[in-house]
Amino acid sequence: MSRAIGEVELLQELLPAWAVAIAGLLTQLGDAWFLLVLIVALFVRGETNRQDIVALLGVSAGAIGCYRGLKHLFAAPRPELSPLDTAGLHPVVEGLLELTATASSYGFPSGHATGATVVYLGLASILTIGTRRKRFAVAVGVVALVATTRVVLAVHYLADVVAGVALGSAFVAAVLVLPRKLAPAYRVQIAYAVAFPFIIFYLLTSRATGESVLLLGGTVAVFVGWHLLRSVSPWEIQPTG
Repeated sequence: MSRAIGEVELLQELLPAWAVAIAGLLTQLGDAWFLLVLIVALFVRGETNRQDIVALLGVSAGAIGCYRGLKHLFAAPRPELSPLDTAGLHPVVEGLLELTATASSYGFPSGHATGATVVYLGLASILTIGTRRKRFAVAVGVVALVATTRVVLAVHYLADVVAGVALGSAFVAAVLVLPRKLAPAYRVQIAYAVAFPFIIFYLLTSRATGESVLLLGGTVAVFVGWHLLRSVSPWEIQPTG
């Protein structure tokens, strides 16, 4: 069943090349490397309760395992069109776009939309900067921006990004927000207990690709490392914000 409703072709007709180039830069807000750097930076700076950051890493790992497992399960192709034209752009911008604003593998659901939703909505729920309403307004805006860039770049259909946002929202609500309210002392353990089955799901559906093995090993390392650091310097377990 086709997921296309003509949205990619319409955007190609309406948007100039420079707008597509800007979308290629803005889409980095949902790239895995950017989201990881953001989370690690907040952990190091101690902008919020570090256990919440560790829990968010676990939720993100579970979401990655889920959407990547679904990609391999459905094996849904991406749009065949690609509006990304780097001709005439600055060499640095051209190189960045060619490196990061293209996509391979399968298209459903959108990984950028899922990851951005988990991280930005997750941060909105655990940070204490500004009011809760303002934090979520900013988070929703960034998620919508990232989702839009994926369609503008013709690497996803609208259905892909909608599914990604829905999937990410479900992970945040069920694996981050709910445990913080009902079992705050065990929110990290819950996040990783949920993450590992989804990572195994990804490992099986992808037939143990290098990325799936790396995700499993990295998640185990973070969970074990958290326990070791906690035994040396216990952190406050009560939720903040």
